[in-house]
Amino acid sequence: MAKEDVKKSLQKDINEEYFLGGALQVLSQHADKNDDEEKKAKAIIGTVSTQYHPHPDLEFYLRSESGWVMGAGNAFKRDDKRRIIKTAKGDLESTLELLENEKLLPITLDNIKPSDEKDEKHSAHREYLEVKNKLVTKEGEINIDAYLVPFTKKDSLTSEFDAYMRTTASKEYKTEDNKTTRKATQIGKRLVENYIGMYQGRFLTHFADGTKKELDRKALVEYAAENLRAYSEEKPEYVKEKDDLIYGIVKVAVQPEKPGEAEE
Repeated sequence: MAKEDVKKSLQKDINEEYFLGGALQVLSQHADKNDDEEKKAKAIIGTVSTQYHPHPDLEFYLRSESGWVMGAGNAFKRDDKRRIIKTAKGDLESTLELLENEKLLPITLDNIKPSDEKDEKHSAHREYLEVKNKLVTKEGEINIDAYLVPFTKKDSLTSEFDAYMRTTASKEYKTEDNKTTRKATQIGKRLVENYIGMYQGRFLTHFADGTKKELDRKALVEYAAENLRAYSEEKPEYVKEKDDLIYGIVKVAVQPEKPGEAEE
């Protein structure tokens, strides 16, 4: 599929998923109240249904209990997700092309695992992730102790500087159970960010354009798609991991169109 066709297909399902989600939320709040909000929500779900199936018709949805309609709406929402993933997997390059640069880079760096390829690009990517995962927790907290390891060696010939780094980069705190821990100061956070940035820069040198000033977007997209394809699908849990990642990428790349936006 061409990029425009991929975007059109994804946009349709993203829009549908969005409106179904809104209808389901309203229906959960107005279930069996027989008010206008309940009727509108049922109408949205029924309208989606009649796009794919000639029956039951819209009137059946309007007359049915809210619980049954919600069940149908959730099923259609899951169908949308499956279609989104299938479309994106069918043309990963076109899907990734839909990401803005400020999203493409961090997703490629932090969310898409590098394959086992032994070239310099993949090696630099693995080094970056190893350093970042050591210095930043899953919750986004700075592990300043890990950063300061080189500055805590005994018999160091730069002991004065080591002490200066420890005292400016971190500060001791008492935990609730009266244990002592260290947290990064603002300077410490900047030092860690700078250190991680060094490894990010080494990776990005493989994606500089001819002038060495701009990001070679096409090369980065191809690299990201190549690594996504390399994800194992041997077990159901591996398939789910890959599908969830691809679905998440689409949700970042394609935003639902609110009423009237498509015509603008």
